[in-house]
Amino acid sequence: MNPFLHNHQEDEGSFPERLHIRHALASRKAVVPDVDSEWKRLRDRIEEREEAERRRHAKRRLIRAGIAAAVAVVVAVAGIIIMLTPSAPDHGGGMELYIAEAPKGGCITVTTSGGVKRVVAPKVARNAPSVI
Repeated sequence: MNPFLHNHQEDEGSFPERLHIRHALASRKAVVPDVDSEWKRLRDRIEEREEAERRRHAKRRLIRAGIAAAVAVVVAVAGIIIMLTPSAPDHGGGMELYIAEAPKGGCITVTTSGGVKRVVAPKVARNAPSVI
């Protein structure tokens, strides 16, 4: 028996592989690996992985572009809505000025700071003296 095989029986590998190796070494007809075909297989695997990675990056870019477009549309629609919504008139910080005039005729004219005039007739109590 070959001393190499005798000393290395505990090496890993399946039984058929070990048997094939023993047979090849015993007959001194060991199979020489085809290095060129192995390099070609390795290059093909690397190219497949690179192509898959390129596809993943392209998909990610497409998703990011879609998200950016959606955000731009939402911002544009919100801006258009804000621009087209009529705003309430500014009354000088939330305060409104009322000017009341009471001529001798008994009616009161109230004018707001916006220029709106209203005529108000005072209510007189039945038994109360009228004071104007």
